[in-house]
This record gives sequence, structure tokens and C-alpha cells, in this order.
Amino acid sequence: MNQSASQLLPEPIVGRGEPKRSLYFITCSSILLAAVVLGFAPTFFLRMWLQDDHLPPYLLLHGGVLTAWFLLFFGQTFLIFRNKVAAHRRMGIIGALLMPLVVITALLAIFGIVANAGNNGFDAVK
Repeated sequence: MNQSASQLLPEPIVGRGEPKRSLYFITCSSILLAAVVLGFAPTFFLRMWLQDDHLPPYLLLHGGVLTAWFLLFFGQTFLIFRNKVAAHRRMGIIGALLMPLVVITALLAIFGIVANAGNNGFDAVK
């Protein structure tokens, strides 16, 4: 008994004359955003209340840009889920502008941590 992938996915939601939209992508983007927020809450989002030390500016910039990226991803999937294709496409322009910042800040974070590791071990904060 061989089932196709479409048979394994949840049933799409049918709106008022709108195309059927699956819950798959909105669920995945919600889980991913929740993982980012919960995973980085102690070390990034709630750091000023939970820890005495501060992050270097390059890590703050990286965290802010990547947070915006994951929010954009969730927003994009939500717009398609709600059948707002025109708004989704307009928001895609923001993604195209944000993408180089994702790459640049990731490189800054990597090189900053590596340079810091040579001086202080693998503590990204010092």
C-alpha cells in the first residue's frame, strides 16, 4: 500500500470561494518562530533582565535582523494562508532587502565569535 504525499498531509481549509490552503506551512512557520523566541529568550530577548553582561553590538544586530527574518517568514505564510497574495508579494520586497543583511550579520557574528575565541575561549560575550 503506497500512499502519495498529498494523502499524508492534513486536509486543506476551504474558504468562501477562495483557493484551498493547507495548514502545513502556517503550522511550520509558527513552530519555527516559537522555537526561535523560546530558544533565544534567555540569551537574547530577555537577557537584560536575566543576565548582568551585555552582548556585543554585532550580536545584537545579528539577533535583530534574524528575528525580523523569522517574523517575515511567518508573515509571508500567514498572508498566503489568508489568501492575501498581493500583500505577500509586496512583503517579499522587504525579504529581498533583508536577505543581504542576514548574510552580512551572520558573517559578522561568525567572524566576531571566532576572533573572540582566539582571545577568550568560546565565550561570545567577552
